[in-house]
Amino acid sequence: MEYIRLRTCKSVTTTEYFANYCQLTRWVNWLFPDIGGIWRGGHKTPEILFSRVLEFFHRADELSDRHNKPVLLKMVSFPSGGHQVYTPKVQMDFYERVLTYCRSDIDRPRRVSLSFYSAFNPVWKKSSLGFDESEEHLGICDQYCEPKPAASMFRQIPKIYLQE
Repeated sequence: MEYIRLRTCKSVTTTEYFANYCQLTRWVNWLFPDIGGIWRGGHKTPEILFSRVLEFFHRADELSDRHNKPVLLKMVSFPSGGHQVYTPKVQMDFYERVLTYCRSDIDRPRRVSLSFYSAFNPVWKKSSLGFDESEEHLGICDQYCEPKPAASMFRQIPKIYLQE
């Protein structure tokens, strides 16, 4: 990373799971930890996953303060299928919780942002290739580009982002 920064005179970052990220902070210009897949390892409810996202938000805020760098938590997701407890309605409930928090909680850490994974179902992530059965259902749109109920959560753009 230092080589690329020196050769290009550009900012650099890389991604790693959050648990491993502390070791990288001195080499990057902003923090880009991956929190994707926190729904794996058991079938979790939107409430449980939302509380995990909040934990990551606050841990990322501490990391940001400690290293004086902004953070983009990446690959926030929730499946809409692959197991009986993961449905399009349950997926929408998760995204509604996360986006409502991001849009309205005045105590939310401002140096921490989120990116979501994925717009479309990654249909190539088949269980026959070793992926969790739910991996094929992570998009907010299906493989035919049709929006799932969760997509409606992303249509509500706060007025502060609209140009007048």
